[in-house]
Amino acid sequence: MNRAKAGLLGALLACGEGSERPPILGSGRAELCRAVCDTFTRCEGSPTPGCMEGCQTNSGGYFRRHTRAALDAETQCLIDTSACPEDVTDVFSECFLVAGEALEPTPAAAAFCDAMSETFFECAWYSAPTACRQINSRYVPEALSAGKRCGNTECDGLEQCIDATLWSYGDSR
Repeated sequence: MNRAKAGLLGALLACGEGSERPPILGSGRAELCRAVCDTFTRCEGSPTPGCMEGCQTNSGGYFRRHTRAALDAETQCLIDTSACPEDVTDVFSECFLVAGEALEPTPAAAAFCDAMSETFFECAWYSAPTACRQINSRYVPEALSAGKRCGNTECDGLEQCIDATLWSYGDSR
């Protein structure tokens, strides 16, 4: 499930790349982008030109798929951490995981996991239903609904299906 983490990371690494689209603001988006850019500045020693604009314009799909609580938890993790590993993207991966662990399971995540339980069990994706609910509580109901299309998918195609429906849901603006 490494691809789930890659959504924001890919957009974040595009910081500084110009775009004609207007910035996306509100719902925790600006706060998360500010924390991301501050992390780049802290860890890389200098501001990344265009980081805020790049983060806001290139992360629309990520923001639409994730709940406000997930965005807030990631933001808080980035603010609280002082770690600067050699690969700064490790900080973002860690905060993605920490944020997921901080969320309360949602009814939408429970419904998603129940619908996918046979497929997830057969493919050994989650150790228990509670783990599935916890991890997927970061997603909005619409994204989880798209992910349900992967029920009864063969194990060797499950990651590709989830990537195409849940993780990549709404990436184009």
